[in-house]
Amino acid sequence: MLNHYKILIQYMTAFVIMALFSSCGSSSVSSSGTSTQTNNNPTITGSPTSVMNYTENRTIDVIDINAIDVDADTITYSLTG
Repeated sequence: MLNHYKILIQYMTAFVIMALFSSCGSSSVSSSGTSTQTNNNPTITGSPTSVMNYTENRTIDVIDINAIDVDADTITYSLTG
């Protein structure tokens, strides 16, 4: 049972990181006063991992995922459920 949780957490971590970076490229907006943010280096160095301690039959409330890309932007994401 514990191995199933570990595999689930790894898949969720990979999915969230892919989702973050698929929406992280260049973005542009109209001149209505909103700002434009561009991230030209959405590449994570190293292997992103998620560390979590849990016991069997315990509900997982929050998983925090932190990553730093090559130009030192920090990305933090939380899965709740």
